[in-house]
Amino acid sequence: MAVSDLEERGVTIDVKRMVEAGQNEDFETTAGLTAPQQEAIAEAYRQGYYDVPREISLEELANEFEISHQSLSERLRRANRVLAGELLDSSTGELARPD
Repeated sequence: MAVSDLEERGVTIDVKRMVEAGQNEDFETTAGLTAPQQEAIAEAYRQGYYDVPREISLEELANEFEISHQSLSERLRRANRVLAGELLDSSTGELARPD
């Protein structure tokens, strides 16, 4: 069924992102992140940056990526924003719920 067929039946389509289904589960769950964001957030998680207390500092983690701590901080904040945006319904600010 084509999108135009659905629209003719009164269904509203709102595409947030598109991925090729079934090709790569990791990609499908993180398609909104750039490769550097995905790498940074994954490594930060693996090394305990999000633990309380932290297992690694931002500066130490940034050194591993050979970038400044400011650049890594911005990369992680952008990644967190993407992930939060996928969790929240942007139109209402409420938790997204499957229909």
